[in-house]
Amino acid sequence: MKKLFLILLLLTITLNSFSQTKFKPNKILAFRPKKILVVPFFPYMYLVDDEFRFAKANNKTHKQILNYFRQSLDNEVIKILGDSINCISLLNNTTQDNQDYLTALYQFARYDYVSPMQMKFPKNKTKFYIKPKDIEKYEKHTSRKAIKDGQIESKVVDRNTQLFNISFANKKILQKTAQHFGNDYFLFINQFEIRSDYSNPYSSGNGTYPRIIKIHYSIYDYKGNFVFGSFSQTKLPPTENYLKNISEKYFPVVIKKMYQNSPFK
Repeated sequence: MKKLFLILLLLTITLNSFSQTKFKPNKILAFRPKKILVVPFFPYMYLVDDEFRFAKANNKTHKQILNYFRQSLDNEVIKILGDSINCISLLNNTTQDNQDYLTALYQFARYDYVSPMQMKFPKNKTKFYIKPKDIEKYEKHTSRKAIKDGQIESKVVDRNTQLFNISFANKKILQKTAQHFGNDYFLFINQFEIRSDYSNPYSSGNGTYPRIIKIHYSIYDYKGNFVFGSFSQTKLPPTENYLKNISEKYFPVVIKKMYQNSPFK
């Protein structure tokens, strides 16, 4: 009887200790990667509303404008991050072997809208981020459709506030790519956007409508695990239509914001 009492007492103490334990979120401090492989956006992940204005101002075709933005953005990422981190451009590695890896990454990639992540900047301390509790939705492609009362319904989401995230059903493609290039992290530029808001007839008519440059990005480690993802954006005047000016003045702003809101030191 005494032995049974001791067992019950011990069980009670154990349960109380569990109930009083406060499980803190998984806080992850910023870190310095050894080598980052930068993966440019897939050409189909290019959304530019005002391309006809760019075409007219620069006398270029759709393909020429797309390639210019893609190459210029990649160059600026390497330039800005490369000041403090060893970066490799998969776009600029033009050997057939390297291009095969880029093609394979695109073939295995899946995309979905999820909530963006945000770095925290405490005073006099290293910046950090909180690992999402629902990390699986970042690592796996999940449908936003559900069946209710026999009807298919979709969850209404404001895409302007969402991250267009990249994911991989099979991590081996990332593991093999990292083994080939020797990188410990991947930086994916998931999507490139220049969006114009024509909702106001007055601003649309007089050319003062708002316009935004936006990039969606995700970070994975060499094991194929999702680490971080968000988007970065800045305003672009509707009167600025020269490609060189856009890439030289506004791309650095977007990329510096991306770097700041990333777990990289």
